[in-house]
Amino acid sequence: IDIHLRTGAGGVHAYLPLHTPTSSSSSTKHPSSNRASSSHRSSGRSEPFRSRAWYPWPYCPARPLEPILLVLLCLLGVFIELFIGNRGWRPLYKSDGHFADAHANNWQHALMYAGFAVSGVVELIGYFTPLPPGTEQGFLSLAFLVETLLMGTHTKPNALDQLVHTLLTGIMIACIVASAAEIAAPRSLLLALLRAMLVLFQGTWFWHVGAIMFKDSMAWDMNDMGGVMLVPVVFCLHMVLICLGTLSVYLIMRWLYVRHGIISSPAEPSQPRPASSKSFTGSHAIVGHDVFGRTGHHDSADWDVVLDGQLELTDVCGSSTDAGVRRSYAA
Repeated sequence: IDIHLRTGAGGVHAYLPLHTPTSSSSSTKHPSSNRASSSHRSSGRSEPFRSRAWYPWPYCPARPLEPILLVLLCLLGVFIELFIGNRGWRPLYKSDGHFADAHANNWQHALMYAGFAVSGVVELIGYFTPLPPGTEQGFLSLAFLVETLLMGTHTKPNALDQLVHTLLTGIMIACIVASAAEIAAPRSLLLALLRAMLVLFQGTWFWHVGAIMFKDSMAWDMNDMGGVMLVPVVFCLHMVLICLGTLSVYLIMRWLYVRHGIISSPAEPSQPRPASSKSFTGSHAIVGHDVFGRTGHHDSADWDVVLDGQLELTDVCGSSTDAGVRRSYAA
């Protein structure tokens, strides 16, 4: 268990692992799917990474803002595709009973939005009610699958149109594979980063496809083979820039973590941990506070440690020692 220790000397705060004997009251394993309890816990607590279909926003971690925005924006997209620019809803049929081929693309785009709206609804359900592990990623993969099938069957009147849609479909297939792989390997940070990079890649390429297809430019002439040959160059440029951008963000975040002492620099030699730091000097007790007031439900419990005597904080989380000098605080 990670316990937040509040000492009485200088307001020092640290997280320490406490190993206690297993008892009937504390040996129950609790599921990690309760969003409210996980968002309640402090972000400074060192917890194993677990991928999710969505992640809390730093400034509002207790609210599922990402699923809410996903549902609202997708419903707005459906409304725009089927209503805006037309007198009333775009019908599926013409007056002679045949399908309205002029509106077919709009209905395809609307169903793409609807697939992601369903994924957002499942994420909201998972926020309030525990779902089987991987359910949210499964519906996200389903949304990518719907998008892939609809985008891959778009009519392509020329070689340039066909190529840009084929490349876009390849990114969507990669999104399906990455999202499904997260179900099998939820602890893989690389898979979570890969999915984020692929979604960003899909978005930037969507924008560029719009510029190629609908911007009046002589360079992207639909009947010119020069444009067809240059499309893979631009596609690969998107890929390289996104990979370099992700690596740059990682290096910047690691530099900030090292600078603020959250993690240690690999150049700094690690000091052996003293034997005395493995246990507490004095007596201690664990007290649980159910912050939501639900008796017997410990998913949202906040644990404190009551200490009597001296507590030695020895190089825990890199914030309790200076130059290897061990300190003792009165708790």
